[in-house]
Amino acid sequence: MDIMGGEKQKKLIQCAVYLLRKKLGSCATAKNIHNDMGNCGNPAIKRVNDTIQKYAQLIEPKYQRNMTSELSELGLWILYKDTAYRDVFFCILADLMIHSDELLAELKPYIKKPHEWYPNVWWRSRKRSKDLKDSGKIPPYAKSHEESIFTPTEQNKRLNRIK
Repeated sequence: MDIMGGEKQKKLIQCAVYLLRKKLGSCATAKNIHNDMGNCGNPAIKRVNDTIQKYAQLIEPKYQRNMTSELSELGLWILYKDTAYRDVFFCILADLMIHSDELLAELKPYIKKPHEWYPNVWWRSRKRSKDLKDSGKIPPYAKSHEESIFTPTEQNKRLNRIK
């Protein structure tokens, strides 16, 4: 189930990011952070950021792609730039690398190909709904069965009928 119940929560996150950027000042604009991270002098941080950006580009819906990129860059930038978090972050990163074999084994059940990622499957389900509407197989207000799976309120109704 999607932890983000709807548009209200997404707007709250956008508002929080806006307020955080405003509080941090002009150095924290999305463009400035993107440039900082793309030209980062720390090779480890640059590698982490480049990897995040590489995988963010594989997310089909533009909104999720941009949010993944922007939120990840912002978090990584704060961890890297703020001396209160930098040392701890590097220790955490080192510990993860020291135990990388164990971590990889723990991650294996959760690793999916980009084609199977939640936002990409959801995006294709929306296209399916559009195709069905265009062909007249479902009414203009309806969703395909595939898309309804990604609608928390509809899933809750189905689950409640089972109980």
